[in-house]
Amino acid sequence: MTSSSVAPRTSPSRKSLALKLRRSLKWPNLLPYLVLAVLSVLAYAFLVGGAGLLLGQAIQPTNPYLIGLMAFLLATLFHPLYSRLQSLIQRHLSPQGMLSNQRQQALIQELSRCATKADMLTVLRRFLQEVFDPLLLHLFTYEALSGQYLAAPDEQGLATTDLRFSPSGALASFFAKNHQALVLSPQTPLPEDLQPDENRLRLLAAVLLVPLYARERLIGWIALGERRNGAPYTPREIETLDHLGHTVGLVLEGAQTLSELERRIREMNVLTRVAQGISFTVTFDDLLELIAAQTNQVLPARDLRIALVDAASGDISYAFCLEDDERYRERENRPLNPRQGLEGEVIRTQRPLVTNDYEGECRRRGLQPDTKGLYAWLGVPLNAGAETIGALSVGSRDPNFSYTEEQRYLLQAIADQTSGAILKARALEEAERRARQLAKLNEIGISLTSTLEVKPLLRQVLASAVEILQCQAGSLFLVDEESGELVFEVVLGPVADELVGQRLPPGAGLAGKAAQSGQAIIANDAKRRKEWFSETDAQTGFDTQDILVVPMRFQERVIWG
Repeated sequence: MTSSSVAPRTSPSRKSLALKLRRSLKWPNLLPYLVLAVLSVLAYAFLVGGAGLLLGQAIQPTNPYLIGLMAFLLATLFHPLYSRLQSLIQRHLSPQGMLSNQRQQALIQELSRCATKADMLTVLRRFLQEVFDPLLLHLFTYEALSGQYLAAPDEQGLATTDLRFSPSGALASFFAKNHQALVLSPQTPLPEDLQPDENRLRLLAAVLLVPLYARERLIGWIALGERRNGAPYTPREIETLDHLGHTVGLVLEGAQTLSELERRIREMNVLTRVAQGISFTVTFDDLLELIAAQTNQVLPARDLRIALVDAASGDISYAFCLEDDERYRERENRPLNPRQGLEGEVIRTQRPLVTNDYEGECRRRGLQPDTKGLYAWLGVPLNAGAETIGALSVGSRDPNFSYTEEQRYLLQAIADQTSGAILKARALEEAERRARQLAKLNEIGISLTSTLEVKPLLRQVLASAVEILQCQAGSLFLVDEESGELVFEVVLGPVADELVGQRLPPGAGLAGKAAQSGQAIIANDAKRRKEWFSETDAQTGFDTQDILVVPMRFQERVIWG
C-alpha cells in the first residue's frame, strides 16, 4: 500500500493566462452562457410574436426597435441572470458547489436534529454519497464497549467492513499528530508511521481518509474510495472535507458523550440490580443465574463461568458454566484439571487476567485450553476479604473483539459485589445439606431398631447414601467369606437389574481394594486409576466417572462394601 503525504493546503495560484483560460472554459462555467443564449433566442422570438399580435400586423425580426429593446433588456438583466444560473449550477451539478458553505451549514443543522449517533452517521453517509458518489464509503467511530474504532453499518444495517483499528494503533496515532486528510496513492510510499497498518489499509481500499476531530480528540474518520466517474479528489475538495471533518466531529462528540452517559447509567443500574437481587435471592443456583444475567447486560457474555474453590479439598470446580450461550450443568460441580483453563491462574495469583488469544495464553502458561473457539477472555478473582473463593470469567468467540480496561473494572465490581453473597449462599446450602444428611442418618437409626428384615434395611441404607451424595447409582457388596469374592447384593441405578447377584474377583477394582485394606477410597475420574476394573462397565454399558467406596466393618472385619 502506498500513500502521498498529508493533503496540502491551497496557496495562491501563479498559473499562466492560458491555463486560467482553459479553466474558465470548463463546462460548469460555460453552461450559464449556453442557457442564457437559448433563453435570449426564445425571449426575442416571444417578443417579436407578441408585438405582432398587439399591433395586428407581422413584425420583421430585423426591426431596429425590437433589436434595441432586446439589447436594453440583455444589458439590464444579463448579470443578475448569469449570477443566478451560475449559483444554481455550482450548487447542484459540481462537487465544489455541493460542498458550499450553505450545504455544509444545512448538513450540520440536519445532524444537530438527529437523536442518536447512528442517525447522524446515516445523514453524513447520504451527504457524502450525493456529493462524491464513491465506490466505497466507510465511517469509522470509536466504540467504548470494544475500545476500538469500528465502521458504522450502512443504511441497510450491514457492516461496510470488518476491519477494526486500535486507539493505540498506527493510523489513530498518525491522525493524533496530523489533523489533516490523508491521501493514499499507489505511486507514493506510505509514511513510516503507518507501516504497521499497511495490510489493513490495503484491505480497506480507500484513497482518501478524513479525520473527525473534536477538541484534539479523534472521534473517528471518513474513508472514501475512488469515484465512480474516475475523477480525482481536488485539493479544494480535500481542504473543504478537512474543515467539514472538524465540524462534524464536534457534533458527533456530543452524541457520543450522551451515548457514554447512557451506557454508564445502564452499568450503574446493573450493579444496583445485583445488589438488590442479592438481598432477595434465596437459593445458591438462583444467585448464580442472577450474576450471569446481569453481567450479560453490560458485557458480551455468551461464554461465562463462575469457578469456586472447595474449602476442604482445595479443588476448583465450575458452579456455573455457560458456553456459547448454553448452560452445561453436566460440567458443573466437577473438579477441574489443575493444568486446564485460566481460572486457576486467576485464583492462584488473586489478580485479573485479560487476553485476546485464549488458547495461546493457555499454552504460554503450560496449560490446556478448557474450551475451544474462544479468542478474547477476561477473568477476575472473587475476593471475600483477604480470601479468594473463586473466579468470574467471560469469553468472546469474535476474533476481532477485545476486552477493555473499563470492562475489566466493571467485571471486578460485579465480582466484588457478589463474592460475599456467594460465600454466604454456599454456607447456607452446606448447612441445609448437612441438615438433610443428619435427618437421613436419623431415619436409618430408627429403621435399624425397628425392623429385623435385612434386605429392605440394606436397600434403605443404600438409597439414603445415594440421595445424600446426589449420585447416579450405588451398589452394596457382600463379601463371600469362602471365596473372598464381592457379591452385588443391592444395586440402585439405571443398570441395577443387570448387576444384582454378579460377582467380582477377590481384590478386583476399587471396591476390592477398599474391602482388603479396610480404608475408604475417593476416585474422581476413576478410569485413570490403576485399580480400575472396566469389565462391569463393558458388560452393562454404564459410563462410570467418579467413585466413592466405603467399607462396612464389624469387629474390625469387613463384611460389606
